[in-house]
Amino acid sequence: MYLTKAMPVLGDDYQCHQEIRKHFPSPGRVLFQRTDCCLLVVSENKPVDGEFGVTKEMLVGDDTEYLFSIRLNPAFRNKKTGKREVVDVSDLRGWIEKKLTENGMEANFQYRAEGMRKSGRGDKVVTLASVFVMGMLIVKDRNLFRGAVERGIGHAKGFGFGLLNVF
Repeated sequence: MYLTKAMPVLGDDYQCHQEIRKHFPSPGRVLFQRTDCCLLVVSENKPVDGEFGVTKEMLVGDDTEYLFSIRLNPAFRNKKTGKREVVDVSDLRGWIEKKLTENGMEANFQYRAEGMRKSGRGDKVVTLASVFVMGMLIVKDRNLFRGAVERGIGHAKGFGFGLLNVF
């Protein structure tokens, strides 16, 4: 597993994902997180272009505590309609705690609701809610935690959500 830090990519989240895939064409999940100053990419393979960014191997050690950040799409599937719905603001903290627990950790965290993010996908516009979470986590289940780092957490990973960035 590799972490690459690159210059920001222009465009919406979907266009960013398409551009990243040009540098990581081999099969396997590619997760990314956009910030104002850089682009972070977690991947199973190194980018094919050494000029894309600075890449290092990611090792999840035996530590039990990590500083972390993650951008999540707070949504759930409505059992009656079958459609995804945005988590109500009053339920957001509990929803985040549940996602972290399901992935083998507990955390002391703060979050910022970033509002809706729009991306183009062909003729359609995809609108997703965004919440940015950061804090200190404690690993409770090493296997679940490793899976979260490798595969990400939650929905809309192709739009820049779900990358668990640990320090």
